[in-house]
Amino acid sequence: MAHHSACLKIWPEPSIFDEQVTISVEGLVADQPYTLYSHVTTYKNLAFECISHYTSDSRGKIDLTKQKSTGGYYRGVEAMGLFWGMKPSPRNWRSYPSFIQGDVSRPLKIVIKVFPGNLQTSLEIDSRNCLAENVSTRYYLRPGGQRFVIRDDGLHAFLYTPANEGRFPGVISIGGSFPGTNEGIPALLASHGYVSMGLPYVGLDGLPDNFSETSMNFSYFEAAYRFMTNHKMVQSEKGIAIVTHCMGIYSALALATFLPNIRCVIADNGPIFATHQAMIYKGEPLTPPIKPTKISPRRICPQTGNVRSRHSVTYPSFTEMESSLVLPFYKRHKTSYMFVASMDDNGVASEFHTNIAEKLLKKSGHPDYKILRYPGAGHELRPPFTPHIEASYMKTVDSVLMWGGVTSVHCKAQKDFWKEQLLFLQRCFSDDFAPSSKL
Repeated sequence: MAHHSACLKIWPEPSIFDEQVTISVEGLVADQPYTLYSHVTTYKNLAFECISHYTSDSRGKIDLTKQKSTGGYYRGVEAMGLFWGMKPSPRNWRSYPSFIQGDVSRPLKIVIKVFPGNLQTSLEIDSRNCLAENVSTRYYLRPGGQRFVIRDDGLHAFLYTPANEGRFPGVISIGGSFPGTNEGIPALLASHGYVSMGLPYVGLDGLPDNFSETSMNFSYFEAAYRFMTNHKMVQSEKGIAIVTHCMGIYSALALATFLPNIRCVIADNGPIFATHQAMIYKGEPLTPPIKPTKISPRRICPQTGNVRSRHSVTYPSFTEMESSLVLPFYKRHKTSYMFVASMDDNGVASEFHTNIAEKLLKKSGHPDYKILRYPGAGHELRPPFTPHIEASYMKTVDSVLMWGGVTSVHCKAQKDFWKEQLLFLQRCFSDDFAPSSKL
């Protein structure tokens, strides 16, 4: 069958990573099956890709905002399915990679191609049969924004500033126990008008190699707070916000408990008390750590033979946690809180920890907090349109960990959570903000 001269359009181009784009193909043969294929190469030359099946309409057009994918890696009308529907490429040199952009000052280049027929895997793709292609250029850090490496006062951190001149609200982003930091989140926050610090605490020069080998020192996180409050571009008079995930949550709550000007904390999918190791302040632990007392059976992966599921932990009573194990962050009524639980989290018992936080905040009469729960979502909640990370290799424990989540549901949760974060930050930093009383 002779094909017309096809044209694949992407708008806008370029775009910010959390921005939805419109993808359409014109000049196809009417009412015929086609495969749309997306591909991107990320950190350490690890690739992700997506395949989807579409049928051209009577005009020989495919519009992802209106037409259904009938097969491939996702189904239904999904304007951004070619982005969030990506999975690790079978050609990768390593199994179970995490989706990480190494240098966020450079954009991701997502290549999209059109092929005739319905291809099932990328191994069937022959570039000679490509009918049309285009590239979506996706920025974490908006052009004009800047990235700085911070090595002052014992820190090994990364600072991102907006493209515009002036003074802006300040945010510290504290990730989980993966080495380094996920720079995509603080870079995107800078693109939305925040001076944002990505604060790693393991896996880089001058930091512990892994989360479990040594106690964390509160003074390290205090130094990050001090840096942000003294920075000339930060509106420190409005306070500092903290966005945190997984094992970073305890550090964020320690800052909110002991420092005077933490405006808000947004915490997703992690423990609210110390685990594995204590956090030390002036030579003493802030609270004793609660270590897993029972490990659930391993789930063996045929590819690696070494997969771990979540810890199964026997927890103390609520009274014991309230009296000695959980920091009294909930008594800081001038700090606003958002706690988030993915209900299919296989990494951490997120729902349990969020329920405890909610109970403590309610009991203390805290005037301003928000609780979000996402059924069907897994542990790794990333910015919108990030591929769902079902499992990934974690060097610090030399295992592949299963993170949970149903892909389409998880990715909708990512989009909603990011919107809620931005609205929460905007509200907390608004000039006319005052905590509202809760029923």
